[in-house]
This record gives sequence, structure tokens and C-alpha cells, in this order.
Amino acid sequence: MVVQESLELDGDKKIEKVSCGGNHTVILLQDGRLLSSGDGEMGQVDRAPGLGWKYMETGLLINDVACGWEFTIAIDNNNAVFARGYGPKGELGLGESRVQATTFEKIMDIDEGFHGKLFSSFQNCTLLVQGSKNGSKVYGWGSNLKCQLLEPKCKSVFHPTLIYENNDITIDYVAMGKDFMVLVDIEGQVVDVRGSIPTDFHVNEWKGRKNLKVYCMWSSIHIWCGNKLYSYGFGHFGQLFDKDFKLDNVVDIGMGSEHGIIVMKCASSYKVLCWGWGEHGNCGSLTNDKHKIVNDRSNTTSPLNEILTCKNVPLVYGGCATTWIVTRD
Repeated sequence: MVVQESLELDGDKKIEKVSCGGNHTVILLQDGRLLSSGDGEMGQVDRAPGLGWKYMETGLLINDVACGWEFTIAIDNNNAVFARGYGPKGELGLGESRVQATTFEKIMDIDEGFHGKLFSSFQNCTLLVQGSKNGSKVYGWGSNLKCQLLEPKCKSVFHPTLIYENNDITIDYVAMGKDFMVLVDIEGQVVDVRGSIPTDFHVNEWKGRKNLKVYCMWSSIHIWCGNKLYSYGFGHFGQLFDKDFKLDNVVDIGMGSEHGIIVMKCASSYKVLCWGWGEHGNCGSLTNDKHKIVNDRSNTTSPLNEILTCKNVPLVYGGCATTWIVTRD
């Protein structure tokens, strides 16, 4: 479908983050509340009659949130980590005997004085814990069939397990694909890669280079360096970015499961464009019929396609065949 849905919030409600699962989406507001929509059958969000956005009844003030296929992970303002939903491969981090939870249940506590960030993709979750000065730890749980979390290979990791620790290097974020991950430090350097990395990606070509921005789709790695975006991996549906396209006017990039999003500054506005696997309308439509809501499939393999123009710079997020744009016009 190519239906452009919208949610308008009062001026005092600011969006901090949009996180997308397989068929559910969670919006973190700056006041610590969560809005959710989509499938809640497995407990990943509150089950409620009807469609549309609803506040989640968590009883918590949330600092960060991440969603996977059928689960949601959150950190509250007391530095406790919670999970809910369905995780047969350890996605909840609650242990082998707890693969489903219909409300948030505590996984672990982050030590006082440390800051946590959550990242997720499909059947994995990582918790980045940063120290007050230098150093960081990364915990992981979920599927490990491709050693994307740790070696040796195992089917599942059911509890948060320390997979990286360095007292001198501060990891800034974890870019996660379906079966691999890339750890990037605060200087924009690739520190570590693991799992089933795309065969055409060679980490030694990027080691020691600073100011990189790394993004992952399920099956590809994309590195923003200078005015170019370098893409590696699966590209049968146009997921690999046009290597000749210059990013001089690009101010932001987002990634979905198998499509990408860029924000480009124009003379007096900002344009949002998508590329990649657009089978479900997530890259917009290539036809001129703006009233047609069923994707004509002309952009199943979508070239860079403009989908929205904004007065002010928007925030962009990619989900599982969905594109999310937060405007501030």
C-alpha cells in the first residue's frame, strides 16, 4: 500500500525516537511516554480494539526503546532494562523458560553512573553501556546462528551476555543487520564487525578512518564517507546505493529492512527520497496518480524516488517495509 498516514501531536509533545518491529511501531516521546500501533497479539505492544495510535500503559518513564520482529525492549529513567513480546530465540533476554511476556518485565539493571542505548534488528538486541568518561560495554541476546553476537556458534543467547568491552574505546552505536553487526566509536571509526558480513565488505579498508556513519539494512552495509555512500551486500532489489550519486546536499540518512531514506537540503526546503526494495509502497509510487493507494509495483526495485517535501529538516526512520518521517513544519 502507498497510503500516507499521519499523526499530529500537540506542540508540547516532542518525538524522541521511532522504533519499528515486524508489524508494530513504537514512538518514544521526550516526556518518557510511549505511543504504539500495529500488531500486539504476542504482547509486543498493548492489545487494544481498533486501529490507530495508543499510549502504552507501562507505569514507567522510558529513556530509550528498540523493537525487533515480535518484541519491544526499553530502558527506563532508573536505568533498568525491560522486555515484552515474543522471543523464541532469546530475543527477550529473560531466559530460556520465558519466551513471551505481555507486559514489560525487567531483564537487568545498568550500573549507576553509566548510560545505556538500545539497538535491535529482526531477532537480536544489543545494549550499549557507556561509562561516564571513557570505555564501554556491549551486551547482546537473541539469535546467534551466524555468530552475530559471539563465538562459538549457538542457536540462541537467552540472557544479556557481554560481547564487547574496552576501557579506552567508547562505542557510539551498533549498526545491526539481520545476521551481522558493526560497532562504531565516538570518532566515527569501525571498531568491530561480526556475524555473516556481506562478502564484498572488507573491514580493513575502513579501519582507522574517522567520521564515518554506518547504516545497515537486513542484508547490506552502507557507509557514509565524505560525499558518497558506499554500499555492500545484497542488491537484487536495488538496495545498493548509486555509487555515482554525490551526497553534497544530504543532511540525514535512514535505513529500513531493505530500503534506504535520505534527506536532501534544497534552496528553501528539504526533500525526502527513498530507494531499494519498495514492494509494499515504502519507497512511494512512481506513477503520477497520487490517489492510487495500491502500489503499482513499478518500484518493487525503486530508484531514488522523492516522497515528501518539508519546510524544516525532518527526522527519518525506516521500518520493515515502512518509512517514517517526523516533520516540524
